[in-house]
Formats: sequence, structure tokens, C-alpha cells
Amino acid sequence: MITIETATLLVAIFGAMIAFIGVMIAFWHYRGVKEEGKKANEIRIEDNRPILTLSELKLFPEKFEVYAGVNAEWGTKNLIVNSDYEGYVTSDKYKRKTTLTRIKVKGKNERYLFVNACPKTTKNTRNAIFALDALYLKIDFEYKNGVRIKAMGIKDVYSMYTDKENFGVDHEANTKKITIPSSQTCAEIPVAYACIDTHPTSMKLQKIYDLKQSGQTEPIDFIETPDKAGDYIGFAETGYLIECTTIDKKDYLYSLIMEKDYETEELVVHPITFDSDTYYKAKNEAMARSMLT
Repeated sequence: MITIETATLLVAIFGAMIAFIGVMIAFWHYRGVKEEGKKANEIRIEDNRPILTLSELKLFPEKFEVYAGVNAEWGTKNLIVNSDYEGYVTSDKYKRKTTLTRIKVKGKNERYLFVNACPKTTKNTRNAIFALDALYLKIDFEYKNGVRIKAMGIKDVYSMYTDKENFGVDHEANTKKITIPSSQTCAEIPVAYACIDTHPTSMKLQKIYDLKQSGQTEPIDFIETPDKAGDYIGFAETGYLIECTTIDKKDYLYSLIMEKDYETEELVVHPITFDSDTYYKAKNEAMARSMLT
């Protein structure tokens, strides 16, 4: 038989259990609301990320300028590397580097995507070739909620000469960023290129020079006419890991991959993706192929 004291104790215990369960339900409800709020906030933040699109990849023959050292195997045999550009060819700051930087051209500080394929051992410009305006890239920005890009740089890069062969240079990115003016909704970036004449090149500089000498002024857009890539582009595959800093001080990574079809040599430009996984997956697969040869 249950006594009054026992019954009172059981009621108290039961009441405490009910109260505890109520507290836990409230806690889990609060935690769930908090997590949902956090996820919603993360989604809102991610929705502010700018969208990048490579809209043009053009060759302007009349703008192309090329300089070569006295010992370089170059068709014209009469071009000498301009002394203003020698530092860009042989400086340790730029050798083996791909970077977005400013190059002093005719008294101006022009913004370039500079690809320097010269190896560490490059001491002078006698065997070097230096080219300006070898190619033009136009990257469009789509902004959301007024969150604009403040600066942009190349965080990592890889390039393949053939499906299973890289360019033989321990190439890397110089992570310096360039400032993007607030009024810009795109970046139009010419390419500068430095290399040693005996090495494979990612741009067929002699072919581009010959095109200029033929008098052609009409640009070639490899996105609109990908079948022409085989004539002027020397890489089989290349990838860029782009890093953008927005005005709210957030960094975003983007993957840009381009490759030539191995049968038709048409250029395939993949859409720029908002991640780094796409870039590293493509790079790792390319490096793995090159190690098999």
C-alpha cells in the first residue's frame, strides 16, 4: 500500500521529470531555430557571391608585340628584347610565375595577366622571347545585393603541353592581387608572355606574329570560333584558381578550366565554377597523367 509520503514523493519526481522534459524540448527547439537561422544566414551570405563568366578570349593581331633575344631561334632574327621589359623576363619575382600585375608599357602601367614560363636558370634575355597582348580575356562580373569585387588574383595555376606532358617548368602562381575599380562590371585583361625559345609555349607566338604581318586586323574570338584554337594556342589544357576579395572583405575562390579537344583541337572553355574542388580535381588528374609518361 502506497503511503501519503510515497505518493507525494512520486508526484514530486513526476513533476520534476515533466519540467525537465519541457526544458529540453524548449532547448532543442531554440537550438533548431538557431541552426536554421545560421543556415539561412550562410545561404544569404553565399548568395552575395559575385558570379564570374569568361565572355571573350580574343586575339588582336594588330596589337601583338613581340621581342626576342639575339640568340633566340626566332623567325625574324631582328628583334631584341626591350630593356624596359628585361626585368619581367629574368627577375626571380616573375620567373616561373603566372600573375595578374601591372607592366610598364610606353609610359603606362597597364594591367596584364602575365605568364612567365622562363625556368629558374634564366640569367639573361639572349634566348628569351617576350610578348605583349598575345591574347585578351574578358571576365564579366554579376553582382548581388551591391557586393562588388574589390581585388582579384591568381591563387594557383597548371598547364599541360599535351594530354600527358606538362611544360617542364615548375610553374606556380604569384598571389598578388590587382584592384578592381568600383565602376567596373568586367575585367578586360591582356596577356603578356615570357619564355625561352627552346621550350614549348602555351601560345604559338610565331604564328601570331605571322598573322599580324599578313595585315589581318580582324580579331579572333576563340569562344565564338573554337576551331581556330589549334592554329594559335599551344596548350592542351590549362587551369586557373581565381581568388576574389569583395568590398565586405570576404574571399571567394573560382575554378576556370580550358582545354583543347584532342581530335579536333577545338578549344573547350568550361564555365567558371564557384569552388576550388573543380580546379584541384582537374589539376590532380592532369598531374597524374603526366607522371605516367
